[in-house]
Amino acid sequence: DSLGSGEQYSSDELEIAKACLAVIKCSRGILGLVLKACECAGEAAMTSKGEGCEESFKAVLQWISNIHELARVVGENVTDLGMLLYPPISLELSSTDSDQSD
Repeated sequence: DSLGSGEQYSSDELEIAKACLAVIKCSRGILGLVLKACECAGEAAMTSKGEGCEESFKAVLQWISNIHELARVVGENVTDLGMLLYPPISLELSSTDSDQSD
């Protein structure tokens, strides 16, 4: 497949790019589910607060904070993955890559 800049993936790169795209799509779904879970937890927190269960309210807010942090990390890393896919992947090690593996 051709990219807008005229560059193309090799057959080896294309298989890697397809697998990475599947990870990105999966991550998008996960982030959507996290948002829905946080919305539901927020409703539960408000119910707890309304019933005077301050401890439960705080526990739910902490849970939301924890899952938000995890989702933030997923979002940052999937963005990094996407950036690695463009321009087409270079399967050759650069001299700086080989120096880092030592």
